[in-house]
Amino acid sequence: ILFFAFTLTFLRYTTSDFLNLLNLPAYELEKVVPEFRIPTGINLAFFFGTLIILQIYLIFRTKTN
Repeated sequence: ILFFAFTLTFLRYTTSDFLNLLNLPAYELEKVVPEFRIPTGINLAFFFGTLIILQIYLIFRTKTN
């Protein structure tokens, strides 16, 4: 259920939408968030999905060697 909720949330919102939902203070939006250099138009499900697939690949690769 948690993975399903995670997937639906990140498929629904872009990075900029998600940051707006967090209601961060103005200082963090102006100074801290740009330092992460996350492209604001990407879909977070694809971003995190790619990281998860890469991690699974690396785990299976080390177990087979």
